[in-house]
Amino acid sequence: MISLNKNIFSSDREEKESNNTKFSQEIAESIPVFTMKGDLVEVSKPDFNDSQNKIDSQPIPVQIKETKTPEKQSSSPFLSQTIPLEVKKETNKPVQKKANWEKLILIGIVCFLLLAFGAGGYYYWITKEQKQKEELIELPPPVIEKPITFSIENPNYLAIDIDNSDITKIKEIIKKYVDKVAESGSLTPIEFVVTDLKNNPVNFSLFASKMEINFSQELISNLNNETKFSLFIYNDNQKTRLGLVVDSIDDYKLKKALFQEEADIVKEIEPLFLDISYDSEIKSFSSSSYDNMEIRYNNLTPFGELTVDYTIFQNKLVIGTTKLTIRAIMDRIKNNSPINSSTDSINVSNTAPSTN
Repeated sequence: MISLNKNIFSSDREEKESNNTKFSQEIAESIPVFTMKGDLVEVSKPDFNDSQNKIDSQPIPVQIKETKTPEKQSSSPFLSQTIPLEVKKETNKPVQKKANWEKLILIGIVCFLLLAFGAGGYYYWITKEQKQKEELIELPPPVIEKPITFSIENPNYLAIDIDNSDITKIKEIIKKYVDKVAESGSLTPIEFVVTDLKNNPVNFSLFASKMEINFSQELISNLNNETKFSLFIYNDNQKTRLGLVVDSIDDYKLKKALFQEEADIVKEIEPLFLDISYDSEIKSFSSSSYDNMEIRYNNLTPFGELTVDYTIFQNKLVIGTTKLTIRAIMDRIKNNSPINSSTDSINVSNTAPSTN
C-alpha cells in the first residue's frame, strides 16, 4: 500500500508541473512582439514630420491622481506609514492647542504670584512707615475730666486764672459750673469761693473788674474787698441762676449808694445774666419783703425768669437774678451763719472743670 501512495503523489506532481509549463507558454504566445520595421516605414513618409510637429505643439495633459484614503484601514502596521501628510497635521492640532492653554495658565499663575508678592510688600512698607510716623509723633495723654461733686454745707472752690482771663473766659468757666449744678439737680444754692489757680481767694474788686461789673466807686468803697466773696448757683424750677454775696463795711452808706444807683444797676450786673436775653427798657425798682427784710427788685422778663433783686442782710450785700434765688441765699446765710468767716470750711476736693 505504501508503494501505491507514492505513485499517486508522484503522478499528481508531474501533472501540476506540466500544467504550469503549458500556462507559461500560453502567456508568452499572447504577449505582442513589437519591431522597428513599421516605425521605419512611417518615418519615410513625407507627412510624418508635420504630424510630429503638431503633436509636439499640443500640450500634454497632466493627470493628477488624488490620493484617497481608504474607508477602512487595515490593522497592518505597514499601512500606518502611508498616511497622508495632511491627516498627520490635523492630528497634531489639538496637541498644540492644549500646549498653548497650558502656557497661558502657567503665565497667569506667575503674574498672579508677582502681583500678590508686590501687594504684600507694598502693604508691609506702608504699615511700617505709618508705625514710624506714629512713633515720631508723641500724642499728649487724653484729658480725663473728673466728675465734680459739690458740697451743700461748705463753700466750694471755683478756680480761675484771674490774671490771664477776660470776661469771655470767666463766663465760659462759670457756665461749666452752672451746667454741672443743673445736672446735679440740687434744690439748695451751691456756694463757690472764687480763687486763683493756687486756691488763693480773689477779692471782689479784682473779680468785678475782670467780669466788667461796673459798680460806682462809692458803692465799691462800702464793700469789704479784703475778705473773700461768694458766688451762688441755684436751680430755680429748671432755670439755673446766679447770686452774689459781698461783705458790707457800712450798711447805711451801702444802702444809700445802692438806692442812688438803681437806674444803672441792671446794666452794671448784666454779666451775671450769662447772656440771657431780657427787656432792656429802663424800669423803676419795686419793694417786697422776706423774713422781715426789705428786698428791692426789677423784673426783666414777663414771668420773672430773670430779675434783679438785692438786699442788705446780716451785714452783707445779697444779689439774686430771680426772686427764689435771693430768698434761697438768705435762708442759706441764716442757717449757715457765720458765712465767709474763715477759709477752713471750704471744700477743697473740687477743682475747676477743664476750660480747653
